[in-house]
Amino acid sequence: MVANTEATSIELTWSVSSVNCDVLGYEIVMTTDVQEMVIFVEGAATSQYVAMDLRPSSDYIFTLAAVTVLVGNLEPSAPVLAKTLNFTGKSCYII
Repeated sequence: MVANTEATSIELTWSVSSVNCDVLGYEIVMTTDVQEMVIFVEGAATSQYVAMDLRPSSDYIFTLAAVTVLVGNLEPSAPVLAKTLNFTGKSCYII
């Protein structure tokens, strides 16, 4: 599910739901040590999302669930842990 990590971004990919006749999109829950954020990605055929503006060298936990017209949210995926890379640039990063 984690396709690529950078210092301030993580790219997620997934297989589209096999029950896509009424899928509106996907709900991604991103959890850190201090907060939880819910992101809605629109489109049944969507299979990629890039979380941006993240903190370098930090852990993030993601779950994914298809959102359907008839049922609402389907069962979420197992949690996936990803870590952003260390920041190696010359400019400052404000936390």
